[in-house]
Amino acid sequence: NPEATEVCNGKDDDCDEQIDECVCFTLSCTDSSIQCVKRIDSGDDGDNLVDGKPKVDAEYEFRVVVTGTGCTPQYVKLFVTQRSNPVPEDFYGYSMTCSGDFSSGATCTYKTKLGPAAVHKFYFEAKFSDGATIKKYPETGYITGPEVQLLTGYNLVGAPRDINTANLDGQNAFGSSITYRWDADLGYYTKVTTLNPVKVGEGYFTYKANDTLLELADYGDVLESEYTYQLKHGWNIISNPYAGNVKLPDIKVQKGSGTPVSWEDATDNGWIVNAIYYYNGRDWGKTYSFETADDGATLVPWMGYWVYLNKDDDTYSLVIPKP
Repeated sequence: NPEATEVCNGKDDDCDEQIDECVCFTLSCTDSSIQCVKRIDSGDDGDNLVDGKPKVDAEYEFRVVVTGTGCTPQYVKLFVTQRSNPVPEDFYGYSMTCSGDFSSGATCTYKTKLGPAAVHKFYFEAKFSDGATIKKYPETGYITGPEVQLLTGYNLVGAPRDINTANLDGQNAFGSSITYRWDADLGYYTKVTTLNPVKVGEGYFTYKANDTLLELADYGDVLESEYTYQLKHGWNIISNPYAGNVKLPDIKVQKGSGTPVSWEDATDNGWIVNAIYYYNGRDWGKTYSFETADDGATLVPWMGYWVYLNKDDDTYSLVIPKP
């Protein structure tokens, strides 16, 4: 089967004989379009268009079928990157939820939004109960994921790359010279320039100049295990500093030089509003949607979000963990 990766743990190619605990496992996909991806709204899984218009909150379900008997996977994971020529450390892994019987084929899934990155590449990995067998699908290389286009007009975006010393303006960071940040102190937008450049963790309004954002392939990912981003009283536009999904409940909030507290405690304390807001775009009425920690809100790479800080009695910062 050309769409199956055999997981045979030391057996002959025909997998007729069982060696140790594992008989032949396969990882497979049956999609006719982009392999292993389904759009939740039943739209074309190759893009984020609805009636020809880009939509920011199209959701995708990554899925792989794991089949075999004799051992159970310790995990099945999806690995995703936003680089055209990735190396292994560029990928971020997500645990998949598996349903069904592995002997007849268990379907393992992970659902997420995707930001308007230049490219998405992914693969699947299963580790089995013998502790030694780890196999990929596809066995070599990667699958190129959907093209997620920028919205018509303005977009809320971020740049999850290590660019804080690069002095990038909007053109060099996002491919558009029409890029603005929200200045909470002044109460209005200011243009992004090389003198006031793009920073990791901040979000921006940028006007669509290309279908997707720039890859920024010359810049590495942020390597710190936590990234601290200081907020201002009132509205702030933030973004994910990492190229992997970060769940809102995993973010901590630090008051002054105190010990960071959980997102839940910060909202219970009245420090911050329990929501992130994203812009739906001109084609969709220039409206906003929001998600809360209770909804499973996630900071998706390359997207920007509004958050609201209630307090002005001290400095407050988000402490965002590396996924």
